[in-house]
Amino acid sequence: MKLLIATTLIWSFSFSIIGNVISSAVDSWSLAFYRSLLGFIFFLPWIKKSKISKYQFKLMPIGALQIGLMYIFYLSAFNFTTVPRVLLFTTTTPLYIAIADSFVTKKFRSSIYFLAFFSMLGALLIRTTYFDQDDLVGFLFIQCANICFALGQILYKTHKMKNNDDTDIYSDFAFFFFGALLVSCGGLLISPYSLPLSLGIIDVIAILWLGIIATGLGYFMWNRGAVVVSSSTLAVTNNLVIPLGLFVEVLFFSNNAHLELLVIGTCIIIASIVSSLKIDTN
Repeated sequence: MKLLIATTLIWSFSFSIIGNVISSAVDSWSLAFYRSLLGFIFFLPWIKKSKISKYQFKLMPIGALQIGLMYIFYLSAFNFTTVPRVLLFTTTTPLYIAIADSFVTKKFRSSIYFLAFFSMLGALLIRTTYFDQDDLVGFLFIQCANICFALGQILYKTHKMKNNDDTDIYSDFAFFFFGALLVSCGGLLISPYSLPLSLGIIDVIAILWLGIIATGLGYFMWNRGAVVVSSSTLAVTNNLVIPLGLFVEVLFFSNNAHLELLVIGTCIIIASIVSSLKIDTN
């Protein structure tokens, strides 16, 4: 659980950095490539040719789905809508995790759906706003991203629990990120934009943060944390980034927020996490 919370704190800055700091010269396809590439390079030194296993190769399609494909949808949404609305549109992730868990494990657990809806309610209370046609396009992109991320989390969790062998976990994530890198390379090939190579210092610093810290370290910690909690706890914890991300947006980028609703919604999300942890204990 500590790993999930630590990762959430890191990710709470990512939304605002993408929406407010990185210049328009860096398109979503290129940013997805840079983030996947830096994540792969971060773990590349741990690969040992003599210890490569089939288990590690199976991590590649999981990384391709959870990060590679998800990034293309997620980052494209910022071209159509604002940071607060992107955060709002991610509220459905717990529901997709519940559905993915039922699909992968072939078990229906009513508690995970109840807690997922409870967490979604808390997240929806935080932000009420009007939408236009561009926001609808952004919403659809984020829903595709949410589905990829949710299914990727459950697939990694079940794959790791079934194959909890002695492979080096750092080496594992080199394969995980290589799968993501393959998808982002494919995205570049069909992208109407060319890869920006001449970047300002602010863009470089932001991309390094997003690639090494938020992507490389962040997804390593998140997936490691996902293995040791229940799917219910994993589902509801996904929405904790929403109030924290909005807090960062308000604090550093002067966006308005309904503080009363922010507090109430945050309390509901935290209550859903605590309830899930108590159910796990019992």
